[in-house]
Amino acid sequence: SIPSGIFIVSIGKQFERKTSHPLAICVETMCQAAAPVLGLILVQVPNPSKDICDPRCSIAEAWFSSLSLMAQHSDSCKDLSNARVGELIAESVVAATSLIFGVKLSKGSNHDGANGMSMDGPQSLALMDFLTAFLGLPSARLSHVLTELSRRFPVNLEGDGNAVGLAILMSALLRAIQGATPPWCLESIPSVFSNLYQGIGKNHQVFGGALKVAMEIRLPLTSQATVGGVAPGDLYSGHIFESVCEATCAEFRQEAVELARMDTHGSWKRLKHITKGICGGKKKDTDFGQKPPFTRWEYERI
Repeated sequence: SIPSGIFIVSIGKQFERKTSHPLAICVETMCQAAAPVLGLILVQVPNPSKDICDPRCSIAEAWFSSLSLMAQHSDSCKDLSNARVGELIAESVVAATSLIFGVKLSKGSNHDGANGMSMDGPQSLALMDFLTAFLGLPSARLSHVLTELSRRFPVNLEGDGNAVGLAILMSALLRAIQGATPPWCLESIPSVFSNLYQGIGKNHQVFGGALKVAMEIRLPLTSQATVGGVAPGDLYSGHIFESVCEATCAEFRQEAVELARMDTHGSWKRLKHITKGICGGKKKDTDFGQKPPFTRWEYERI
């Protein structure tokens, strides 16, 4: 059977062909499709059975894969550098962050506790690839998205929109490492953090400050509703940091900042290692499956 989302993939592939005639039409189609597509994959209803094929999974994979291609070429093609594309990318980053926050982390175990679409599949790989591609864009795009994140997710602090948004994004990454995404998504962490560091101008003080806030921000107790798997009063980054002493957290942040300042392939791999350690170490007895391949979208015409 042909998986849901193949239409989105057929449009996304056009972004690799920067001189293709229908590129502007493809951009317009993606912009119009954004609301229904993102609305669907964010529906807070879990898949009732593993025997049922949830179309949200392949649609999410198709969407984030296509947005990755759009992001990669957005600053080298005039049809992909307009404001509407920027809004589309921003909405997709908010959606990716929402999916990560949508997983309720269970103390003492690691499982696919998504309140909505399952994260166990190539859709998580596509999501992390999209975040990597997005964070590789010029800082102006990052600034817009950070402001949008600070507007969408209520937190228990006030401050500059960019600073709050950066902390929210980093808390989502920490939650992903802690178990909101499958363990095999950890492979993306070095490139995600490396691109994020480039995006904030290689400012190690901003990096360290945002990391500290990311480990501490909570959904306010006064919030009228949960944010996915985050209940009022909960840490966005996950329950692990409730039990980690401040000295350990400070030591982690100090080493993380030093590794970021080194800014080498080896230092980012080391950052992945220490971040995995403070987020609970290697996850055993996980309910997540083995790392899957990406969906095969090529089919012969019948």
